[in-house]
Amino acid sequence: MEKPLVSVILLCYNQEDFIAQAIESVLAQETDFNYEIILGDDASDDDTTHICQQYKHIYPDKIVLQLNENNKGICRNYFDCLMLAKGDYIADCAGDDFWLDPHKLQREVDAFRAHPQLSFVYARAKNWMQNRQEFEEQTSPYQEQIFRDKDFGPATAARFLSKQFFPTVVLSAATYRKEIVLKAYQAFPEIFIASSVVAEDLPITSVLLMAGPACYLPYDHLAYRVLDESVSHSRDLYKKHRFIWTCARQTYQIAQCLGLGKKSIKSFMKRALRDELHYAYQTRNEDFAKDIFSFWTSTGYRKRLKDYVKYALILILA
Repeated sequence: MEKPLVSVILLCYNQEDFIAQAIESVLAQETDFNYEIILGDDASDDDTTHICQQYKHIYPDKIVLQLNENNKGICRNYFDCLMLAKGDYIADCAGDDFWLDPHKLQREVDAFRAHPQLSFVYARAKNWMQNRQEFEEQTSPYQEQIFRDKDFGPATAARFLSKQFFPTVVLSAATYRKEIVLKAYQAFPEIFIASSVVAEDLPITSVLLMAGPACYLPYDHLAYRVLDESVSHSRDLYKKHRFIWTCARQTYQIAQCLGLGKKSIKSFMKRALRDELHYAYQTRNEDFAKDIFSFWTSTGYRKRLKDYVKYALILILA
């Protein structure tokens, strides 16, 4: 069988209601090259595993099925699947999302062929509101292809980590060079799979932007399913803020590990620290406040008098 040019990583865990749609959207891709699907089921205890096995039986040459005996978590599962990938390029899709366009992979590979210096190619994501069964109304100001061949390196990676890189990157609407990420993974495994890491897209996109430029395509390639409860979204405000806070800590770790320096992300980090401390103050959450203040002190970022006062009030009022 011809070696796949692209490997599509499709992770799933207890997503029996959505996994078939995700798989079908990847199988629907129309390409002039071979691609494989690596299904990584993270020890689901619903019917997800059975559905994945059925698709493997129907498409034995297209699908590689990785069944974990124990739950590894998103990041470990992702990189275990990455190590199985035979393609030169990697795309991915979450088990509760789905691709919107059968030409997604072809467009992104064509961009690599036209611009060999690219580290990744990405397009837009649309929010699918599961409760309402409709797409959220979104209008992107970026309606043309964007290719900045000089826009990469430490400063660009720092902009991304500070949420100042536009158009916004959604990794499941992208395809990237496997070699770049594998080298970084082998050099800095702690920023990819440490137990504190909650988002695989932060380190992956950071190392890609360190290595080479990106190309943005003005197409809707991904439907991001917004659920009441998921890894990155929750109606529970504490869970939501805890996830935001964990991502901020992960951002700091990535910047330090890649040698970007804490100054390069200072504005973003200080804003995140103050926002989460304010939430801890509003909810009188002493443990959360202590976690934030301890980490803040370790970074060396300066605190204002009002930050000390707010922290003291939390300890008094909690």
